[in-house]
Amino acid sequence: MRKKYDYYGDLKNKSELTKMCRDVLTSTPPGKILKENSPEYLLGKWILLRRRSHISMSDYPQIKIALDSCGKYSAFNYKNKDGEWEPYSYRKALNEPEKNNKKDVLAAFRYEVREQIKIFRNQALKEKPELLDLAKKDAFNVHTDHIIPMHVLMSDLLKYEESNINEITVYTKIDDLGTEWQVLSDINLAIKWEKYHQKNAKSRLVTKEENLYLAGAKDVPLYNYRRRRGETYDT
Repeated sequence: MRKKYDYYGDLKNKSELTKMCRDVLTSTPPGKILKENSPEYLLGKWILLRRRSHISMSDYPQIKIALDSCGKYSAFNYKNKDGEWEPYSYRKALNEPEKNNKKDVLAAFRYEVREQIKIFRNQALKEKPELLDLAKKDAFNVHTDHIIPMHVLMSDLLKYEESNINEITVYTKIDDLGTEWQVLSDINLAIKWEKYHQKNAKSRLVTKEENLYLAGAKDVPLYNYRRRRGETYDT
């Protein structure tokens, strides 16, 4: 493992990389901060750059090995911009492309307006008792449908801002429940998007079955978000 940083980018053997990561995790005591530019640190940084594309190669974030939330397994952690230790998965890093794909960007745009969607949903449910009864049984029985698909609204904003979706960077945020969310790296873009969505989005409540049909008719990408309490499946 005592190679230069670039070595990891050239290494094509995924099995060897997996073994190297496991060796670091099993041989490093939990809670230990990796020494900058050590072989272990450079490997951890290479993995981090694949999982958090908003971090530059010129950055030198603190990286440590820590136990997961269950206290059973060790994982790579880095100190994020808020000064909090955040875990990241070497397995996912090795299975994913280095650049953000369109799915990640769409998910990040959706995350930035989740509160707007939640407020609309709660208000609309009060006016539709039949849907409220369904939602009480299972929140995922009722979806919030964007009449103008969200990816169309996003494209319109990017066109107005003269931005390209391929230039948008996102990062993964992990909440207190351990759920991963894609988040826009550009705070200014996030603010513009929130205002644009608030002004232009038109939504309606539909049943789960209706939403899946509408999504197919509008050719809307559907994503399998991890279910969590209080969250709904929206398009």
